[in-house]
Amino acid sequence: MIQCVWRMFVARRDVERQRVQNEENWNMRMGSATMIQIRYRSYRCRTVLSNKVRDRKESILAATYVQSCWRARLAWLEVETKRQIWLAEQESKAALVMQRAWRRKAAQKLIEMMKEEKKRMVRERQTKAGVLQRWWRGVIARREAAELKKQYLAQLRRMADLENWGSTIIAAAWRGKGGRDLWRERMWARKARWKEMWSEEETRKFYYNQISGEIRYRKPQDLLDLMKRPICNNCEFYEARVECSNCKEFYCHQCWDSVHFGGKRAKHGFRNLYDYYEKRVDYGDGEFPSTWPSEIEQDEFSGWRLRIYPARKPHKVIGDWEIYLDEEGEKFFYHNRMKHINTYEKPEDLKVLFTEDWDGEGEGGDEEEEGKEGEGRIAGEEKKEETKRAIVGKAPAPEEDEEPAEELWEGWGKYWDEDSNSFYYFNTDSGTSQYERPEDFETQNDPFMGVRGDIVVEDIM
Repeated sequence: MIQCVWRMFVARRDVERQRVQNEENWNMRMGSATMIQIRYRSYRCRTVLSNKVRDRKESILAATYVQSCWRARLAWLEVETKRQIWLAEQESKAALVMQRAWRRKAAQKLIEMMKEEKKRMVRERQTKAGVLQRWWRGVIARREAAELKKQYLAQLRRMADLENWGSTIIAAAWRGKGGRDLWRERMWARKARWKEMWSEEETRKFYYNQISGEIRYRKPQDLLDLMKRPICNNCEFYEARVECSNCKEFYCHQCWDSVHFGGKRAKHGFRNLYDYYEKRVDYGDGEFPSTWPSEIEQDEFSGWRLRIYPARKPHKVIGDWEIYLDEEGEKFFYHNRMKHINTYEKPEDLKVLFTEDWDGEGEGGDEEEEGKEGEGRIAGEEKKEETKRAIVGKAPAPEEDEEPAEELWEGWGKYWDEDSNSFYYFNTDSGTSQYERPEDFETQNDPFMGVRGDIVVEDIM
């Protein structure tokens, strides 16, 4: 799918480049044609314009001579008119000077009389204004005194209300802090009542609640909340959000994007440390990146564990399959110790690994088969190897997009061969394919495979 998307992207990019190139060629051709037309039209235009300019110059010379004669006549008439106007203006100015002198003398006498009258009115107004000002200032002073008194009383009331409000807020805040501290102490005390213990029978640790008596193999969320939040191992400043399966280090989102951007580190697996609600996620004690199943699935798995080895010995061992007889002794069930599959239906693999048509009937009980457990296991392995050698002489190579059933960091992966109905091992680094299990190969299976259903780790994360 990624290749298809990439090829589509490359094809669209090539088509876009071809379209742009065609447009540029078309624009270049149109530009060249336009340039030729412009040059030719410029040449024709200069020829026509030169003829028109010559004719225009001759017309202008003739018009200029006629205009100069007419303007000379108009200039003489204008000068004569201005002389007559100047004479009339001089006579008018002389009359105005005489009139201004007489009017100035009359105005001076009138102004002297008005100044005397104004001085008298000012003295009378000042006397009356003083009386009115003293009365109005008294009114304003009495109003301001009453307003100041009212403001002072209101200020006293506000200060009293403020003191009551402040004391109430402080008391409420202190009580809230005390309540939160008390609640936090009780919550931490309740969460700390989980105790980690070790089961000798199952050789694993479990958690016991001293208050409710509850027992869980999965680490409770209360203990996860008490765990210290790790700091990013790269920047050593921000809180870590993811854990790398290859580097075995914690990273924040920024450092993860920068460190695992490209190269071999881009293929490293990771898992989130917190869920959507910022609660710490418990990944259990399984292989990376496995997660614990739900409590119901744990109980179901534990129920199967009580029915298989080492809780009880198998009735018969054939290859990876172990055959058990139920407690009632009426029905056989099958357990694959490599795939962790439990079923009451007879698996198809037993038809190849065990050539006899054995369905569990007519066989002895557990006590009869206790001494034959090793012989049955060895016989099953020999039959399995013989079957593989009979079908194929050399282990095949996996398909390009085939996902391994199990994989290891050193490059080894475990794949299923349909032809031989058995597993083979392929190294992606060296290209080696073999049926024999490598010495340093460790299982990467989820111990709850077959119990949890179709749960995918990436979906949970």
